[in-house]
Amino acid sequence: MQMPPSHAEIAQAVSNFRAAIDAAGPQPWAAQDLTFPRGACGHATELLARHLIDKFGIAPDYVSQWAHEDIGGWTASHAWLEWEGLTLDITGDQFGWEPVIVTTDPTYHGRGDNGPRHPANLPQQADWWAQNCAALWVAISAHLKT
Repeated sequence: MQMPPSHAEIAQAVSNFRAAIDAAGPQPWAAQDLTFPRGACGHATELLARHLIDKFGIAPDYVSQWAHEDIGGWTASHAWLEWEGLTLDITGDQFGWEPVIVTTDPTYHGRGDNGPRHPANLPQQADWWAQNCAALWVAISAHLKT
């Protein structure tokens, strides 16, 4: 049985994934009518989940919340992952936060109104993934360091 990854291993994998997104550039996002990171947190969260599932075999939760007031620059919906007490966010810079957030003590996450929360990359999302994330995955994963 594989040992679960350490928080440091998760943090490194999350940072590496954001670096791969940055290396892929804006074109893959533009092809999906998105401008990363603004408004792309749902897609980015699902993509990050797939990377962590593939790399570590873990099952992070997709978390979405809505801010009805300004929460540190966050004023609409936002999505991120949670796993074993860690908050994992690779689109914080859309709000003026750090681009990569991996923490057990989030400043802003969890302060909005609850939206969907479910295990990421559910099998019943296969059609959505194929339409919205597959091309992004190909473009980004080409820049991942193993």
